[in-house]
Amino acid sequence: MSKPPILVTGAHRSGTTWIGKILSEAEGVEYVHEPLNVNLHKHRPGTFARRAKYWYTYICDANDRGYEQAFRDIVNFRFHPVRGLKELGLENPAGGNYSPAEMKFINEYIRYANAHFRKDRALLKDPFAVFSIPWFDEKLSADIVVTIRHPAGFVSSLKRLGWRFDLNDFLKQPLLIRDHLSKFSGELENAVHASPQMPDIQVNALTWKCIYAVVAKYQRENPHWHFVRQEDFARNPVHRFKELFYRLNLPFTAIIEKSIIRSSSRENPLEASKNNPYETNVDSQATIKSWRKRLDSEEIGMIFDVTRGVAEEFYSEDDWE
Repeated sequence: MSKPPILVTGAHRSGTTWIGKILSEAEGVEYVHEPLNVNLHKHRPGTFARRAKYWYTYICDANDRGYEQAFRDIVNFRFHPVRGLKELGLENPAGGNYSPAEMKFINEYIRYANAHFRKDRALLKDPFAVFSIPWFDEKLSADIVVTIRHPAGFVSSLKRLGWRFDLNDFLKQPLLIRDHLSKFSGELENAVHASPQMPDIQVNALTWKCIYAVVAKYQRENPHWHFVRQEDFARNPVHRFKELFYRLNLPFTAIIEKSIIRSSSRENPLEASKNNPYETNVDSQATIKSWRKRLDSEEIGMIFDVTRGVAEEFYSEDDWE
């Protein structure tokens, strides 16, 4: 690798897309979308040669066969067109009329080829890599950015979208349980056995606790990694981004500053639409406490109880007001 990649990770719905997209506007940086997304082969065929089996796949020395080469390929923007064609069964129809899926495939191929030719620095935006951060640090010498979001903000975002995380994806990974989640295994098993009776609020709060208990441990052990709170960036985006660009040795320009202002403006919608949950142009200030309008006092109390012991690593009691 000519340049170490940047990994932007953290729980899904924690600001990884916004932060990753802004950072990738720096000259010489190219955005790579969620290599460990289990549906990547459907949405971006040909980009990654190792399909993830679980959401939040945990990669370590004991199970990384095939992953290191796949990630070295992707950070060097080596596209896999034959694999991509097989993944979606795409064929060039007679007459040269390309379908939207085929056009997307072709454009992605061209984008990767250009990034490879320019020797761009890869920015991997992937919340599902959060448990595997040490592996990315060791194997790829990646610069690490970890996003943190208030547990009520995280849970309320999932509530609005109607998303419920399947905790089986944690339990089916024995190495993840062994190395990081053993103290939560009982809670996870009870939650899975109680499903679907257990409320979504409680399941998603437990998801947050498992993820950020590991993040808290990583933060204590690796202070040189960059841990950022979504609320801090939403409250003062230009200052926070400028600071992060400096820490990552990325050029910060007037064009990037305008992009940050545009993406966080009070004139933007209060939140992304349900049809496009990855939209990043929203009123950033509104995202800080939007959970207070979406959750009732009983739900907030449930999230507080479930995440107790981990949430205080990142948020004070005042942050629950």
